[in-house]
Amino acid sequence: TGNLRDIKPIIGVKLIDYSWWYIAAAIAFGLLLLWLVYRYIKKRKKKVKPLFDSPLTAYEEAMQQLQLLDKNTLGSNEEIKQYHVSLSDILKRYLSRLLQKNLLNHTTGDILLIHNQIATDKEMLSELAGILRTNDAVKFAKYIPPKYESEKTKEQLKNILTSIEKHFKNLKTTTS
Repeated sequence: TGNLRDIKPIIGVKLIDYSWWYIAAAIAFGLLLLWLVYRYIKKRKKKVKPLFDSPLTAYEEAMQQLQLLDKNTLGSNEEIKQYHVSLSDILKRYLSRLLQKNLLNHTTGDILLIHNQIATDKEMLSELAGILRTNDAVKFAKYIPPKYESEKTKEQLKNILTSIEKHFKNLKTTTS
């Protein structure tokens, strides 16, 4: 009833093989997963290191550093300045190790407030304030104290560190 048409030739179909894309994506996903697991395990195993790693106690280290300061001759202005800067650093490092906080960048006022919280002796606080203010005057105002005053400041600091250590030992024995 209708016109006959010719049969057309077979058209070739291009078959694109995506299996390589799937394999590459699976490998990339597997590597990403391995990397994430590695990072998780590495982060989980990290232990918190102590603030200052030293075999000595905080008090022993401070006393050792104060003994090293005895070797200074305090002849030049620069030696006196370095001596007083070292005194402040010894105190800040000792308190940092004792309280497990980094106090090295704290100001004199901050250190006095922290000391006021841990010790109740007002006389010791005023003595510490005098020491820190002398150290600040030497460091920032170019004040050059006599040699005997520098040595007296070191002895006062040694006494303060000893009383803080006794205070903390008393706290540990009463809480245990």
